[in-house]
Amino acid sequence: MHPLLLLATWTWFMSQVLCSDLSNFLNQLPSCAESCVLDLVTESSCGTNATCLCTDPKLKDDVLPCVESHCLPREALVAINLTSVACDFPIRDKHEQFNILTITLIVITGITVGLRFIEKIRYGPGLQVDDYVITGAFFLYAGQTLYATDVFATKICVLLFYLRIFPGVVIRRLIWGTVGIAVLCMIIFDLLALTQCQPISFYWKGWDQLHKGHCIGINSLAWAIAAVGIILDFWMLGIPISQLIHLQMKWKRKLAVASMFGVGTFIWQFFQPNITKCRYLVRLHAKPSSSDAQDIPETAKLSRCNPQEPPVQFVGRRATDKSIEQYAGSS
Repeated sequence: MHPLLLLATWTWFMSQVLCSDLSNFLNQLPSCAESCVLDLVTESSCGTNATCLCTDPKLKDDVLPCVESHCLPREALVAINLTSVACDFPIRDKHEQFNILTITLIVITGITVGLRFIEKIRYGPGLQVDDYVITGAFFLYAGQTLYATDVFATKICVLLFYLRIFPGVVIRRLIWGTVGIAVLCMIIFDLLALTQCQPISFYWKGWDQLHKGHCIGINSLAWAIAAVGIILDFWMLGIPISQLIHLQMKWKRKLAVASMFGVGTFIWQFFQPNITKCRYLVRLHAKPSSSDAQDIPETAKLSRCNPQEPPVQFVGRRATDKSIEQYAGSS
């Protein structure tokens, strides 16, 4: 056979195969996505070249918004899946990264809390109220709707620890008042999280746009939790520093103690998790971050169990000694 005739025959045969593949592909597509694919393929310079169509970045960028705007979520997912399989796109699966992050944080946090308990039971006065609260917060990490409970329980834990080292009547009333505010915020945000969608089932069924219901903005709720958390963080940071200022110590020593337990540690301990949350919230409207909801509470628990208690207890002892001296002097 003449080489040119052979080449022409092969070209015609391959074009028929490609056209057949394209026809089969279009037949499997949801009807809402057919017009998007046909219009964009027609406008493309690739013709029926499947490799060219699959590697055309402009075509990929144009097809997805068109499909999302013309199809319901279920149909859009079917169209995207068919396109990815036909073009042999790499599978995007980040569950391993999320599992590694979650398991690592749980293991590290569990070990840290366990070491804290061992130290308290063997070498300390035993478990106190704040220890039981941090244990409860550790087991609440799995409840997404109880995220506020996890966050505010950690703050309550620290406030209960303050009660053990600051004996003054006024400061204890202040701490108890702050505990009450934290509990109230926790209850309010938990109720809002549990009832954020009406009906409640719309929370997990509404994504397909086939069910009727409505939800409050998850972005607004997250911003509210972060804002209240930051305000409480600053307030809680001021409680031990206010006691440190009034101690009968030289300023250099006060600054040294503050640097050990107050300024650096507590800013990282309370403020950093909420600032991290705000950084992710800037992008939350477009792409929610599951890892964010996991790492912030675990970071807070690690902070609560960090080895910074000796300086804090030192200040507490000085505050106690000062109270005793004042009481003895007045008598």
